[in-house]
Amino acid sequence: MYSSKDSFDSGLGSLPSRYWKDSQSNFDQFNSGLNSRRSSLSHGGISTNNIDADFLLSPPSEQEQHYEEYTKISFIFLYDGKFGIEIDKNGQKRMLKNIFDNDWTPLYLSMAESGIEIGETAQFHHCDYPKHVIYDILKVIGKPFNEINMDPKWGFQVVENNGITCFQLETRNGKRMIPEEMVLAAFFKTMKARAETYLNEDVKEICLSTNFKVTESQRNIFNKAAMKVNLEIKLFDFINYQ
Repeated sequence: MYSSKDSFDSGLGSLPSRYWKDSQSNFDQFNSGLNSRRSSLSHGGISTNNIDADFLLSPPSEQEQHYEEYTKISFIFLYDGKFGIEIDKNGQKRMLKNIFDNDWTPLYLSMAESGIEIGETAQFHHCDYPKHVIYDILKVIGKPFNEINMDPKWGFQVVENNGITCFQLETRNGKRMIPEEMVLAAFFKTMKARAETYLNEDVKEICLSTNFKVTESQRNIFNKAAMKVNLEIKLFDFINYQ
């Protein structure tokens, strides 16, 4: 290290004396300006602590927002005899309401009239035409025939035809046997149409959610029913819903 300006001069070589005068003058001007700046900051001038809030709170640019849009369609079946449709669009979930403005629709199917009626209308038919209406289907489908608890209150019958469990009910044209997967497919068809109307697009894949554990046999019936209406069940999901 150099102990004096003269020592530093000798290290650099010979410099004109005016260099030091000019340099000292420039340094004094810089130091004076710096002190003036410090004084300005301490007396209400520009503060480095004042960061623009708009800068901190501004959203990221569109180029930085990278995410994949998705739509998840869940057909939900509750063991107490209701079904519903949930649409999850980019994390925003919504239950689709039926024509009666209800989130949940009773699992009733009626053939009291010329066509098939589902839900509340079928439930109304049950009052006057109990033998024309099917319900409690989740207590039947996928179970071994000898394990089905036949409820004496049922106006319909559960029968076995060539090893296939069928619902037998009255229609305008007499008695008719309908295999269990076809009964379930009728509900899938209604649910699919409602989802497609809301989304304005074809629905081909769904998640099936239940508040009861689905056995392998029941899973097969659900899959067969879905295939009848060109649906594929991508996931069976258990939900804790009371």
